Amino acid sequence: CAASWGSGPGKVDQWRLLARARALDSTTFLVAVGQADPQVEGVDVKPGAPTGVGHSMLVGPDGTVRAEAGPGAGLVVFEIDDDEVTDTRRTIPVLANGRVTEDPAAEGGR
Repeated sequence: CAASWGSGPGKVDQWRLLARARALDSTTFLVAVGQADPQVEGVDVKPGAPTGVGHSMLVGPDGTVRAEAGPGAGLVVFEIDDDEVTDTRRTIPVLANGRVTEDPAAEGGR
């Protein structure tokens, strides 16, 4: 998930919360790549230009942050264990709780 999450009060917390929620919603690893904060990088920001808050991160399938960069440019290296997705889906059956039907009448004719 690549983004240029706009800066401002509370924006880093929003970025973290939404990245964690998406990983947990899908019970998958999520690599959330955020544009570095231009001011931290010493770049002049022109009015209307995209800004970012940085904080790229790896979020586990259980919604926990496994690795996170800071507000500036950086490199995060990590390993992912595919078996963890299977284990998490057994423990937190988010996807199993969905309902799929092939009968349009069962959905109220929709």
